[in-house]
Amino acid sequence: MSLKAQRIASDIQKEINLIIIKESRNEVLKAITITGCEVTTDFSKAKIYYTYLGDNSKEIIDAELERCTSFLRKNLAQRIDMRHIPEINFIYDNSVEYGMKIETLLKEIKDNE
Repeated sequence: MSLKAQRIASDIQKEINLIIIKESRNEVLKAITITGCEVTTDFSKAKIYYTYLGDNSKEIIDAELERCTSFLRKNLAQRIDMRHIPEINFIYDNSVEYGMKIETLLKEIKDNE
């Protein structure tokens, strides 16, 4: 990814986080954490990676994110100076769960020694 694409992805990630925390009234969305962002080379699409450690199922979170995508994109357009705001696609990031699983396994190994 080029330096410009990295900068734009970083800006999008930061601003989406701020929009969710400060401007969203949806309590389900406030429980997610944006972990990363990737943009295509032509800046037409953005993959936004998120994680969620709350009580709701992944399907409920996906549905809420899908429902709020236009709200997030509209607010992102007001915050980032770009000619065209990329289409947003949310992707669940399971690296946090994977890390917790590895940590649990390592703890079990240590306890068994």
